[in-house]
Amino acid sequence: MSLIVLQCSFLVDKINRLSQFSLIVYAFRDCLAIDLLAQDRAYLYYREKNDDEGLSVYASEIIRDAGYARGVKRREFFRAANGVVTTPQLLIADDLQRDRSSCFIQFRDLKIAVLRQPVVPKMKREISLDYLILSGNPYVTIREVCRVFHVKQIIIDGTNDGWRARRWLREAREAGISCHAVSQNGAFVKDF
Repeated sequence: MSLIVLQCSFLVDKINRLSQFSLIVYAFRDCLAIDLLAQDRAYLYYREKNDDEGLSVYASEIIRDAGYARGVKRREFFRAANGVVTTPQLLIADDLQRDRSSCFIQFRDLKIAVLRQPVVPKMKREISLDYLILSGNPYVTIREVCRVFHVKQIIIDGTNDGWRARRWLREAREAGISCHAVSQNGAFVKDF
């Protein structure tokens, strides 16, 4: 009987590991880097401040070490570009309007948007998201963001100015919205 219980325990553990995945938004000043990890695979979406440069050696080493610590054996890189990328677990729709203002990522049932430009004033419909990442110093207020997006968590990446990140944190706190600034709190890491 105890052997059956032990086998069931191993099976449940294996199923849990297969269904687990993680989201990491790194705390880099010079680029946005979003890591999506599942089992032994990782998918990295990144955009540098200067589009002519690749990931720095420092950023590459941090990302590699984080993946290694989480058991990643295979990694795919998706540099920000115009268009749509799909894999069995991932959808990236990046800069579809060619205005550098938006990116939508769906990983399993997780919906993430990256906002780089002000929200369109005429846009009033709420878009439901799990995470909204503010990147590249968009000129927006949290109130404007909330008018367009119904979001569970706002993440302020490291490419934003410190004063702007502090203002967004204050505005989010006043609005009762969960907000994380990687420049002040380190990388955003969420395990599911």
